[in-house]
Amino acid sequence: MADPDHDHEPGAGAASNAGAEKGDAASRPPSLISLPALLETVHASVVGQVRAHSDSALEQLLARYFPLDPQTGRMTPKTVQVPLPGPNGTPVMRDVPLFLMANHHDVTIDSFVIRMKTGLREKTQPDGGSSLMLDLNATGADTQATADIEIQFRGTSAAQGIARINDTIVKQLGGDER
Repeated sequence: MADPDHDHEPGAGAASNAGAEKGDAASRPPSLISLPALLETVHASVVGQVRAHSDSALEQLLARYFPLDPQTGRMTPKTVQVPLPGPNGTPVMRDVPLFLMANHHDVTIDSFVIRMKTGLREKTQPDGGSSLMLDLNATGADTQATADIEIQFRGTSAAQGIARINDTIVKQLGGDER
């Protein structure tokens, strides 16, 4: 089946070619890919890594502040005793979740840049039209046209989920005495 975005000859990009030495470029078939397919692949990889990092951070947060109770199997918040104003201004000792006492932050990628030099090749489509393909194996010496490509990703603001959890817990703590 023809793939319009990846013009791989049989075996191109296969595991046997992965990590091949630069010196044997003549023995490898060209690895052609369209620019949209390259962008999609890089984007999917970056998004996958960010998602894996977020999942790991959430697991660590839950394990640190909300360990599982071995008897019930439910998460219970770690707490500390804190004197809070009670009725008539007298202090009342309350169990406050340690989660509220911590300074929560997230590590974000502000900017992520990939630079590469690729060869350019023309590919005839099945309908007779032509398209420009990127040759990822080309170094510039074995092809007439080359392109310097820069792909830049910018981080976005973290979700406000932790702040909302924090606000909800604070409201619940204050709600018992009103």
